[in-house]
Amino acid sequence: MTTIQEAYRRLHPRSARLHQEAVKTFPSVLLELPIGLTSTSRRIESPSGSVTLTPTPSTILANGTSTSAIASDVITDALGNTVRDGTRFTATATAGTIVTADADLILAGLQVTTVAGRLSLDLQSSTAPTTASVTVRAITGASSGSIDVGFVADVP
Repeated sequence: MTTIQEAYRRLHPRSARLHQEAVKTFPSVLLELPIGLTSTSRRIESPSGSVTLTPTPSTILANGTSTSAIASDVITDALGNTVRDGTRFTATATAGTIVTADADLILAGLQVTTVAGRLSLDLQSSTAPTTASVTVRAITGASSGSIDVGFVADVP
């Protein structure tokens, strides 16, 4: 049985050599497929760097029902490309409950996925005044971020 890579090397020896060099330099460059007489490359990169999160609002009532919507800025890979839709991150909170649906019931923890390169999740308050730290970490790659949300007895 011939693999895609073996068939590609036979059809495009020069491009295959360039592809091998690219894989050494950028390990997440996974696949290059011929289309007609030309070829097209697709990079599949893992998230890289810090994820900036913004809570709206940043302070909520500690009543067990109030929520804060947390959204990220656009998340990119090491080359500055926006990550693909469906890129998974594990989300945790030190207080309250993340009430966004789990995007992957098989993996431990609660996973959220990117849409248009961004994450969004909702945090529900606990009944005790405190500060919740919400953290997201990429399933693959080295990308993470965190933000604090205050739970208060009375909203200022």
